Parts: sequence; C-alpha cells; structure tokens
Amino acid sequence: QERAAKGAAAGKGKDEAAELELDVEVVSWYLEHGRGSSSQGWILDGYPQNEEQFQGLKGKGAVVEKLVVVKISDEELVKIATGRRMDLETNTMYHVEGLGGWSKPPDELKDGLIQRGDDMEPKVKATLAAYHAKYGGVEGLGFDKKHEVDGTMPADDVIEGVRAFLGVQTRVVKKEDDAEK
Repeated sequence: QERAAKGAAAGKGKDEAAELELDVEVVSWYLEHGRGSSSQGWILDGYPQNEEQFQGLKGKGAVVEKLVVVKISDEELVKIATGRRMDLETNTMYHVEGLGGWSKPPDELKDGLIQRGDDMEPKVKATLAAYHAKYGGVEGLGFDKKHEVDGTMPADDVIEGVRAFLGVQTRVVKKEDDAEK
C-alpha cells in the first residue's frame, strides 16, 4: 500500500530515492517485528544492493555484518545456462553436459527437449549485465566479514562452507517413512 502511495504501483513512475528509502523501511520493519522469531539473525538474499541501503539499515539499528559471495565466471554461467534443456512432458530440467547440478538427458529424450527463451545466449548475457549493474558494488560495502564461495563446486559443498561461515548447525530431520524402517 505504501509503495502505491509513493507512486511505485506496478513498478511504473518510481522515484528511485523514494524506492531506496522504502526498501530500507520495509526490511527494517521486518527485522524489527520478526526479532522474536530469530535468535541468530537473518539472511537477506540480494540485499542490501548499494551503499544507501547498507547505511540505511545500519541507521535503523540493524547489524549488517557478513557477506557471502558466490564466485563464478560469466563464461561459466553462460555455459551452464545455455546448456539447459527442458522436458515439457515431465517439466524436468537437464543439461546437455550435466553441468550446474542438472543431469545429462537420457539419449531417448534428447530430441524432444526444448531450450527455454531465458536460456538463449543473448538473454543470458543481458541478464548478467543487469545483475552486474545492480550488484557490482556490493563487495565494497562495509561488511565485517566476507566469505567467497567457488560457484563451480557441488551444491552440497557450497552449502556446508556457507553454513560453517555463518555458524549454522546442520540439523538432521527424519521423515516419517525413515522412522518406520
């Protein structure tokens, strides 16, 4: 409601300064009203994006201390994205070389798979350019600690490294089926 009142309804007619201020207000409100549910802090994915948001959060009393950066080259990201293929019958994603955590498609399915428009090279490169424009200066903000992760590693290894950096314990949750075995 407040976004609409400030003229940002449906993303049209945004005043960039008002949008940044509002983003800080929304995140600060959430952190303030959600404090009771988290004794160890919060993970803000993709936020703050710039110095104004970073300083705005600090000005609201938020402790912004750690940054996790996934390092992977644009060339590798393009290779991963452009190699994805989808089976429309099962909505299953594959990768032609088995990269990015996706399996190679079975030979009998290869001819029936499609490449989504978002996975075409021009679109992938445009998305990467927009990403760099938006987040390019994040690493230079005043985070107390920074952890760099090799984005080409297996996902489980990346997750374990991030958990260790953040001091998060791994919890094992048994499924009901496991308990019955």
